[in-house]
Order: sequence, then structure tokens, then C-alpha cells
Amino acid sequence: MSLNSVRIEFDTSIDDIFKNKPDIIRFVKGHERKELVLQNLCEQILRCENFCVMFDVSKYKSVIKAVVKMFSENALKYAEEKLISTAEITRRTRESDRIKDAENMMLILEKEAKDERDKIKVFLNEHG
Repeated sequence: MSLNSVRIEFDTSIDDIFKNKPDIIRFVKGHERKELVLQNLCEQILRCENFCVMFDVSKYKSVIKAVVKMFSENALKYAEEKLISTAEITRRTRESDRIKDAENMMLILEKEAKDERDKIKVFLNEHG
């Protein structure tokens, strides 16, 4: 089976698996590691053919579809983890900034309270 035949079947399987999800289809078909997966898949098919393990067309299609499922699941999972990680980093940064702001407000309030106590002491010493 040629690389071109595998590529066509690979893309067809992507379309079949993710019907009605054009964003996912575009993502998987355009993934940076797709070519590497296709090359490795072709090498494995050639090894099978060299050892006289002959598959009929339906067997090739089912193997390719299984590889597409694994590749797609892993690519989507990794992309989701990256997004979650980025979102989590952003959330933690915002939370840290809010804590720093609250600490700064507490320092300002403590200083203002001390200043007011000092003013009261001065007033009481002058008038008392």
C-alpha cells in the first residue's frame, strides 16, 4: 500500500470519525505530527507485506482507522492539556495578583490606623 493510498484512507477515516465537527477535522488533518504517523504506519504496512502477511482491503482500512482514532485522541488530549495548563496558569497568576493587592491594602489600612492612633494620642496630650 503506497503512502498516498494510506494518506487518502487516513483522511477519509478522520472525516468518518469526526463528521459534523469541522474544527476537529481541520485540527487533526493539519496536525504537525500527522506526516510522521503516516510514514510510520506505511513502514509497518510494508513490513507486514514483506513477511507475506497479506491483508484484504477491509483489514487495511480497519488498521488505518484504529491508528487514526489513537492519533486523534492523543492529539486532542494533548491540545486540551495545553489549554487547561495555560488557563490554570492564568487563573493562578490572577489569584496571586489579587492576594498581593489585598496584602497591600492591609498594609495601607494598618498604616492609616497607626497614623490615626498617633493623631488621637497627640490630641489627647494637647487637650487632656
